[in-house]
Amino acid sequence: MGMERRNDSILFAPCKYFIAYFDILGYESMITTDKDVAGVAWKIYEGIRTLKNESNVNNKDIQLYGLFDKDDFLIENYVIKHKLFSDNFFLCSKKNWMEILLISAKLQKYLITQGIFVRGSLCYGSLFFSEDFICGKGIISAYHIENKIAIYPRMVVDNSFNDGVTEQFDYPKDATPSQGLGHFKTDFDRLQFLNYLDVRGPMELGGYILPIYSKIVADTGILDIEYAFVQCHKEEIVKSLKINGNNLRVFEKYKWCLNYHNDFCEKRGFNELLIDNIDEFV
Repeated sequence: MGMERRNDSILFAPCKYFIAYFDILGYESMITTDKDVAGVAWKIYEGIRTLKNESNVNNKDIQLYGLFDKDDFLIENYVIKHKLFSDNFFLCSKKNWMEILLISAKLQKYLITQGIFVRGSLCYGSLFFSEDFICGKGIISAYHIENKIAIYPRMVVDNSFNDGVTEQFDYPKDATPSQGLGHFKTDFDRLQFLNYLDVRGPMELGGYILPIYSKIVADTGILDIEYAFVQCHKEEIVKSLKINGNNLRVFEKYKWCLNYHNDFCEKRGFNELLIDNIDEFV
């Protein structure tokens, strides 16, 4: 019996992971039929699959980032893993914090084009991950932040995420690349969240349009993928505000999206895409 316990402790020993945890807002109202369940699941799966494939391409040249441990380049440490269960899903990687950020932001963008808003968390913690079983303090912490702290459709960045970058790659605590890249934004309540509207990966900056974004270009006829997405972002927020005008608790969540959207548009000079007259939605 003692030997079995020792084997179990080795078999299920957790490792440290960078974790992105997502919860779908309004999931129950989306799935009135089995067909709806399949449709939502497919959209999430397709987004994750496409973005992970892009990540696998990028991983071949991962040392070019200059942001990773060149002396310990084991592909297992940089692989992006994921699990989808009901209205929750998460991504994790032992060391590839950069791709966790980029995929999380681009996944938020893609899902919004499909009418799906999410909230969640980014953290760093212990996790055992296998095909059949997931456990550990990291997933508990990620869920707690999403469920009790995030509140609005945002990915709250826990201090442990930046601490993990420091721990893994020996950066100065107040000067980690994760902070310096501008991917995080400080909210009204002083919490940091993933600034998904302002995040663009190397391929997007190079003019490459992901297949999951191509429908936006086709629908709008706008070749500037960023502008086309912000226009779609506006349309989906307005739609959600109108639907939830009589539900104050839910309305306030999409009002947060409106404020975030308008702040971004003002900074980028997209004045024609501002959302005005919020009173008309109530």
